[in-house]
Amino acid sequence: MKRILSLSANPELGKLRAMVLRQAGYKVIWPESNQETDKLLQEESFDILLLGHTISGQSAREFAEVFRGRNPHGKIIGITAAPYLMVKADKTVKAVDGPEALLEAIEEVLRPDGLAKCS
Repeated sequence: MKRILSLSANPELGKLRAMVLRQAGYKVIWPESNQETDKLLQEESFDILLLGHTISGQSAREFAEVFRGRNPHGKIIGITAAPYLMVKADKTVKAVDGPEALLEAIEEVLRPDGLAKCS
């Protein structure tokens, strides 16, 4: 089971996103504080770091740097509400596109060849 560390500064949004991802079959960890996030990033490995659009740019950059160091094959997906993202991500999803777009992005970055599936 693929492990996702999902970060959101909005508690309601974070809980909802974690629930949707768990229903899709992923193991999701949603820390409720920066301290908990720091501890998880130092002590555990994840397949995906999911950066919600409510995370500050500085925090997102710091968490992404630690994640990349600990999970060299891990992927970063950024959810954005603006036309740009403050972090270099493997995939970016617009917040307004909803959970379907997020699930599609997760499937895409987890594919061994990294290619989008053909319809």
